[in-house]
Amino acid sequence: MEQIYKNIPAEALHARHLQEKELLIVDLRDRTKYLQRHIKGAVSFPMKPTLWSKILNKRSLRTLLGSDLSRPVAFY
Repeated sequence: MEQIYKNIPAEALHARHLQEKELLIVDLRDRTKYLQRHIKGAVSFPMKPTLWSKILNKRSLRTLLGSDLSRPVAFY
C-alpha cells in the first residue's frame, strides 16, 4: 500500500473537508488551543511530541482512526 503525505495550508484543508465529508481531521494541539480555535469538524487528540506520549496514545489513536485504511486523514 502506498502512503502519500502532503503539507497543505489550513484554509485548503478546511475547503477540502467541506467537499470531502469522509476526511477525518485530527487536531494534535493541546486541548486549550483546540478550544480557542480549530477547523470546524476537527477531532481533538492532544499529543505531546514525546516518545512516551506516542506510546501511551497509540491504542487510542488506532481507535480514533478506525479500520478503514483508505479513509483520508489530516493531522495538524
